[in-house]
Amino acid sequence: MRVALIGQPNCGKSTLFNQVAGYKAETGNFPGTTVTYTESTVRVLGEMVELVDLPGTYSLTASNLAEQEVIRYLSSHEIDAVLNIVDASHLQQGLELT
Repeated sequence: MRVALIGQPNCGKSTLFNQVAGYKAETGNFPGTTVTYTESTVRVLGEMVELVDLPGTYSLTASNLAEQEVIRYLSSHEIDAVLNIVDASHLQQGLELT
């Protein structure tokens, strides 16, 4: 099973990914920081799950390099679930992506 984490920049995707995967990926929305994705295999309820941390994106319109990478990944890999991570202090904007 492959689960993709998607959401706006600085919403907590990489922090959640790091906690679940035990990974030490750099977090923060600095230029060039997260224009690629990170993958890790984790065990959930005894089953192996491929977890993918996609770059922060506001939409799927491909208006910048991060959004282009998200669209490229989603269209070229089999994804079983997409988990939209939303910052509760910016709920309306976060749910627009959903």
